[in-house]
Amino acid sequence: MDSDRIGIIGHSFGGYSTLIAITRLQRFKAAVVSAGIGNLISLYTDFDYDCFYNNYGLIEDGQVNMGATLWENRDRYIRNSPLFDFHKIKTPVLVVQGTRDNLCRNEAGPIFSSLKRLDKTAEMVLYDEGHWQGTWQKENLQDYYDRVLSWFDKYL
Repeated sequence: MDSDRIGIIGHSFGGYSTLIAITRLQRFKAAVVSAGIGNLISLYTDFDYDCFYNNYGLIEDGQVNMGATLWENRDRYIRNSPLFDFHKIKTPVLVVQGTRDNLCRNEAGPIFSSLKRLDKTAEMVLYDEGHWQGTWQKENLQDYYDRVLSWFDKYL
């Protein structure tokens, strides 16, 4: 393994973890964030009008496990939202999002626009798909894989 050519990729909570990693560690030369979470506050207050769903449980007691509401521990939500540390990122980031994702579809735009505002190397690809890549159309899934490999080829 070449320790100077390490990439990182994550989907959903893994996308959140990828953003956390690249804000705290400078060892990654390329990153792919798919259906990632950049801001726990916006995700917490997001609401899906199509299925009347909110993310309270996911964040308070689920994967993120903040253990409190936003109003009970606002500072913890800020500390654990990678968005507030994007200025530290040196890693090129490919942001991927399904536009029919009912869990975190509203996160990709702010992630991408924040990275661009900070003059970070970033690209975004949107697919007319849902959250789980296992349910994506074959053509879109192949395009996703091709873009990921191209991204890593370019920056690693």
